[in-house]
Amino acid sequence: DHDADGVNNGVEYFLGGNSDTTGFTPLPSVVSTAGVLSVKWDKGSAYSGVYDVDFWVETSTTLDSWDRQTLGGGNITDDPGFVKYTFFAPLGSKQFVRLRVAGP
Repeated sequence: DHDADGVNNGVEYFLGGNSDTTGFTPLPSVVSTAGVLSVKWDKGSAYSGVYDVDFWVETSTTLDSWDRQTLGGGNITDDPGFVKYTFFAPLGSKQFVRLRVAGP
């Protein structure tokens, strides 16, 4: 975390965060669209990583163990400008989601 804003450098690069070491990197929150919950991470214009190789979304119900989400399951949207996780409905228990960035 080169600028001490609490965001790991890899995630900050993914998000297109500030490179001047003094900026704040905004993180996404859960959004409800017609009752459907999702989290969307914007990709920085310079980020060229590939889903499931350089970055991926993980989910958990306990925070003790995490499940890697793959494309094709219906809940991951990977577009050039963002990646979005849509929660399965109905939500009957706690669900957590995070973005993991490994490269490039």
